[in-house]
Amino acid sequence: MRERILLPLTLCGLVLLAGCGQPLPEDIELAQGLDPVHAGPPPVGHADVQFLGVAGFIFRYAGETLMTAPMLSNPPLRALIPFRELEADHDAIDRFLPPVADVQAILVGHAHYDHLLDVPYIARRHAPAAVVYGSRTMVHTIASALPAERLKAVDILAAIPGRPGVWIHNKRRNVRWMAIRAAHAPHIGRLTLLKGSYHRDLPRLPRTAIGYREGQTYAWLIDFLDEIGTPRLRIYYQDSASGPPDAMLPVLPEKDDRRVDIAIVGVASFRNVPGHPQELIRHLNARHYVFSHWDNFLVPPDAPLEVLPGTDLQEFVRRVGEALPEDADWRFPKPFSVQRFALAE
Repeated sequence: MRERILLPLTLCGLVLLAGCGQPLPEDIELAQGLDPVHAGPPPVGHADVQFLGVAGFIFRYAGETLMTAPMLSNPPLRALIPFRELEADHDAIDRFLPPVADVQAILVGHAHYDHLLDVPYIARRHAPAAVVYGSRTMVHTIASALPAERLKAVDILAAIPGRPGVWIHNKRRNVRWMAIRAAHAPHIGRLTLLKGSYHRDLPRLPRTAIGYREGQTYAWLIDFLDEIGTPRLRIYYQDSASGPPDAMLPVLPEKDDRRVDIAIVGVASFRNVPGHPQELIRHLNARHYVFSHWDNFLVPPDAPLEVLPGTDLQEFVRRVGEALPEDADWRFPKPFSVQRFALAE
C-alpha cells in the first residue's frame, strides 16, 4: 500500500521538476555529423551511427542495419501525470523517423515508456521486417501489438557476471548481438521508479506511463561480421547508467576478441551511479564514445534543444576526462545527425 501511494506522489514531483529544461552549456559542442538526407550509405570500411534522440540509434555497416528502441512521440509534461492516458504519437513518428524498412532487429534495453512507447507502431508501420528483442517484461508489455514471432525475450540468453551470454544472429549470420545484464540508474537518490515486471502478456498496451514497468535492464554487444565470421565492427550499447559488475563485457573466447569500436554510454541520472561513466569507460577501452539520453524528451524533437532536467553535462564531461583513453574520441551527437566512423584494421 505504501508503494502504491509513494509512486504517484514521486512521479508528480518528477513531473514538476521536469518542466525546467536546461539549455545546452556553451562550452559543450554537439557533433554535427552528416546531414542524413545526403549522407548515403557508409563507404567501405566505415560505419554510420544515427542518433534519434533519447536512446534511439540506427547502426549501418556493410549493407546491414540494426536499431535501438527510439522515442519520438515525446509526450508533453501533462501526459506523465500519474494515471493520465498515454499513447504513441503516430504523426510525430511518421514525421521524424528516418527510413528504417531495412532494419532487421530493434534492441530494447528496458521497458520504461521513454524506450518502449513508440516501438510497436514503428515495428508495424516502418520496420516490418524487424524482430524486437528485450526482456520478458518487454515482450509481455507489447505482446498485444505484434505477432509472437516478432518478439523475442533474451533473459535466459543474456551474459551475467562470470558467464558469457548466447549470440543471436540475423538471418544472413553476418550480424550478431548479445544481451548483457545491466541495471537501471536510480532516478532520485537510491530510488528507481517504475520498477517491477510482468509475468504474462498484457491484453492491451499500457495506457499510462506507470504501466510501462522496467523489467530487467540489458546492455548490448553488437558485432558486424566478415565472410568468415570475424568481428569487423563492435558496438557496445547501454540505455541507462549502470555500475559494475552489471553492464560489463563478458569474457569471450579468443576468436571473438576485439576492441570495442563504438560505445554508446547513457548519461541520464549518472550522479546516482557511483563511478559512472569512469568505470565503464576504463572497462570498455573503446575507440569512440557516443553519449546519449541527455536530451529533454518532454519537448518535441524539433523544439529548441534542451538538456534533460537535473543533468549536469559539464560534470559528466569532467568525469569522462578522468577515464578516457588517449587514443579515443567522444561526442554528444546532434539529434538525427549521422556520425560516420572510419574503422581500424
